[in-house]
Amino acid sequence: MLDPITPEMLLSPKNGWALLAAASLGGLVGLVRQWNERDRPGLAPGSRAVAGARTFALWSTFGFVAAQLERTGLEWMLLAGLATLTALLTAAAFRRPDESGAGLTTMTSGVLTYVAGALLGAGLTRYAVWLAIILAGIIGVRRLTSEWSGRLNETDVRAGLQFAFLTGIILPLVPDEKLWGVFNPYDTWRMVMLVAGVNLTGYATMRFLGERAGTALTGLVGGVGSSTAVTLAFARRSRERPERGATYAQGVLLACAVMVPRLLFILAAINPDLARALLPGGALVFLATAAVPAWLWLRERDEPVGEVPPVGNPLRLMQSAKFALLYALVVFLLGFSRDYAGGSGIYALSFVSGLPDMDAITLSLANRTSEGELAANTAALAVLVAIAANTLVKLALALALGAGRFRRLMTAGLALPLLVILARVLVEFV
Repeated sequence: MLDPITPEMLLSPKNGWALLAAASLGGLVGLVRQWNERDRPGLAPGSRAVAGARTFALWSTFGFVAAQLERTGLEWMLLAGLATLTALLTAAAFRRPDESGAGLTTMTSGVLTYVAGALLGAGLTRYAVWLAIILAGIIGVRRLTSEWSGRLNETDVRAGLQFAFLTGIILPLVPDEKLWGVFNPYDTWRMVMLVAGVNLTGYATMRFLGERAGTALTGLVGGVGSSTAVTLAFARRSRERPERGATYAQGVLLACAVMVPRLLFILAAINPDLARALLPGGALVFLATAAVPAWLWLRERDEPVGEVPPVGNPLRLMQSAKFALLYALVVFLLGFSRDYAGGSGIYALSFVSGLPDMDAITLSLANRTSEGELAANTAALAVLVAIAANTLVKLALALALGAGRFRRLMTAGLALPLLVILARVLVEFV
């Protein structure tokens, strides 16, 4: 039930400004639509879009007036106005084929613009503004979404559906309780979804960039999804095209460097204390890893790499299940090492766990720290040890699969962060 007002209040200056605001919000939405439809394919020369700034302004004004009239005592005005607008839009949808009719987007936008005006008429200004901004944003990205949808392949669609399935269906069904005092299945699957979401972002960005990305940008974006995949792809290409070894080394080193901010981003979402503890050492590792590619960027021109590294679908069910098992195993081993091997056992486990994957050990350490079972500084050093192990794996892949200058630059580029981590460990123990 709307708060009642008197007829005299309808003519107040405050209400007049609210009416102007309603018309302006609707006009903004219509202006965005009109701009977005100016070069719509298939629109006949001289024909006009079914609705523009003026029409949307009238719709929002209609909603405002209907809400005001209902507040004065005229019942059902809002529903009557909504029914009238819906009838008009439905009639417009069945106009002659040679005219510009109202599509589903126009009908939905018209109804929501009416609702925005009604919200202003009811005194809910903030919600009206939010609705208008969201509506204008959705309408404004039509071309962008059309372009993206045209480039989607089966893997892209499957990845999106799997993410919705894993988060919306499986996650609520997972039990949220500790088993054997150390393992919570819900937390485990939540960690899986967090990592999968970050990987999916890197995958989607890589797919969007495609062959337009230079080597540096490919390395940076590819490192968000999988720096190992970038290492494998560029190392093999360095054998096929040894003259471009420096370019491929730049991409791989940037992918390795972006691993640190990626981990910091994940940690900031689940354990800000550990993220802050890791920040000084992580920043030094990042700068050390980025030193050689920065030097190469200043000396050699970046060129498109052609086919981007095959990162693959980051949300395959089997892959998610494997990560969940690895995460659970690391959680158990962390508890065992804390009880029986002390700090040295945690560092040893971090090194071994970091060889195949950084995320499982990092998330496990974050949860241990948040529960008060591990000091943030100890966990931060353990993450650096895991980074060193993972860096050694990438160096081994580069030396085994790469060739020529690529191998030499990779050795120099990855030796720097390894030395930084070694120095940090020596400071702790010596």
